[in-house]
Amino acid sequence: MKILEKHIVGADYQERHVEAFAFANVKIIPSKKGIIKAIRRGQILINDQKVNPKDKLVEGDTLVVASILPSQKKVLANQKLEILFEDDDLIIINKPAGIPVRGNRALTIENIIAQQIDLSQNNAYGRIKAVHRLDIRTSGILLMAKSHRAHQSLAKQFENRTIQKEYLCIVIGKTSAKGLVQTTIENKQAITEFTTVDSYQSVKFKTLSLLKVVPKTGRTNQIRIHLSQLGSPILGDEKFGNKKMQLQGKGLFLHASAIGFRHPVHQNWIHIRLQPPKKFKSYPENQRRFFESIRRKK
Repeated sequence: MKILEKHIVGADYQERHVEAFAFANVKIIPSKKGIIKAIRRGQILINDQKVNPKDKLVEGDTLVVASILPSQKKVLANQKLEILFEDDDLIIINKPAGIPVRGNRALTIENIIAQQIDLSQNNAYGRIKAVHRLDIRTSGILLMAKSHRAHQSLAKQFENRTIQKEYLCIVIGKTSAKGLVQTTIENKQAITEFTTVDSYQSVKFKTLSLLKVVPKTGRTNQIRIHLSQLGSPILGDEKFGNKKMQLQGKGLFLHASAIGFRHPVHQNWIHIRLQPPKKFKSYPENQRRFFESIRRKK
């Protein structure tokens, strides 16, 4: 069992509930709901024993947060992530769609990579942590830090908007050659640039467009919201698109395709590019061929 956090119960939490102490002290699980789930599945232990959220504590009790349960290792053992770049400070992986970056479950990117990569004994960070977000349904490049120093440096680059990110997506409808969307999302400025790479005629959708998208800000769901507001929702986006125009079993057509940044230690510029999943080519091409076959029959 790998220990992620350890806390000793003080006199101020004598006879208080486990969930209250955990919520006040555990850093890697930010929500109370997540804390309760972690206690119930045995990821949060008191004196190395599984407890209930409402169990009462005694001064001197030891709370630990374990990385994963032994029974969960079987789930992670069959998962291998494609590594695009790795050194002593950071790792860049190809995140598959359908797996969350982190969360209150065994199968997360951070848990998989923790089993796949052995950290140096000299690494005080203790775990590999994602520096930015990718939605569970989004595939592509994910930047992760192996050290606290690297995480701080990369997070600062994101804050200063010096990291360059690029996405590919397929949207419903015909789009202009280039465009800029500027709105506010949750009362914060949000800016997205896009360029149309290709378009495909479709019987079902009339037109599908392949876009290269560059977010200039990093608001939650920014690209999905902006393209929906533009009238061209991302194919497969049931939340921000028209549900009647979506697909079954194809997922979201949004892919993090490129990233550029300064290395957190030696400051060299690093640029990584990643091709999208095969569906980005096969699905629109199939739509185009079907459209052509219908037109020839008329």
